[in-house]
Amino acid sequence: NTESGVYTPPTRSNSSDPWHHLPASEWVQKQVDWSNKSTPSGEGLVEPISKLTVRQLVGVEIGVCLGATTEHLLKQIPNIKKLYAVDNYPSYIDWNGADYSEERQELMKSHAFKRLSPFRGIVEFCYDPSTEFAKTLKKESLDFVFIDGDHSEEASYNDFCNYYPLVKHGGIFAGHDIVLSDVEKSLKRFLGENFSKVITVSNNAWYLIKE
Repeated sequence: NTESGVYTPPTRSNSSDPWHHLPASEWVQKQVDWSNKSTPSGEGLVEPISKLTVRQLVGVEIGVCLGATTEHLLKQIPNIKKLYAVDNYPSYIDWNGADYSEERQELMKSHAFKRLSPFRGIVEFCYDPSTEFAKTLKKESLDFVFIDGDHSEEASYNDFCNYYPLVKHGGIFAGHDIVLSDVEKSLKRFLGENFSKVITVSNNAWYLIKE
C-alpha cells in the first residue's frame, strides 16, 4: 500500500491472507496443506547440486519454514552428508499481510522438526539468525547454500555477503524469489558484472557456480 508515495507495509488489519482470521493451529494446517500440494521452492536446484562431483555434500538452507524444500533436497540427493537448516522463526508480517505471529511460528517450527525427523543425523537445526550462524562456519566449507530467508534488500544482501565466502570454488550459491525487486537489486549489488552468470530455474529460484 502507498500513501503520498510512501510504502506502507501490510498490517494485521489489512491482510490479503484468506486464512488470516483462523486460530494458530488451523492457520498452520492451511500452510501445511498448501505446501504439500505445491512444488518446493528449491526443486530446481536438485539437478545442479546433484551434478557436483563431491561424494558427501555439505550444505546450508536459510529459511526452513515448514521444511518442504529441506525434505525434497534430502530425498532427491542421497549423498548429502550434512544439511544445516537455519531459521530462527521470527514473528513478522509477510508481504501480503500474512501474520507470522510467535504462536504460529512455534507451530511451524514444530512441524518442520517432525517432518524432518527421518533425517536426524543429517539435518542440523540452527535456530540462530543467519548472520550469527554464518560466523560458526569456516570459509569454503560448504558445497551449496540456498538462501530463502528475509527477502528485504538489506537482509538478503547481508546473507549474500556472509555466505558466499563459505561456499567452495565450484560449489552452488543459490537463492529464491529473484523476481522480487529487493532480492534482484541486492543480488545485482553483490555480484556486480557476475550477475550475468546467474541461472534461473523453476519456482523463481536461481543459482550460480562459484568460480
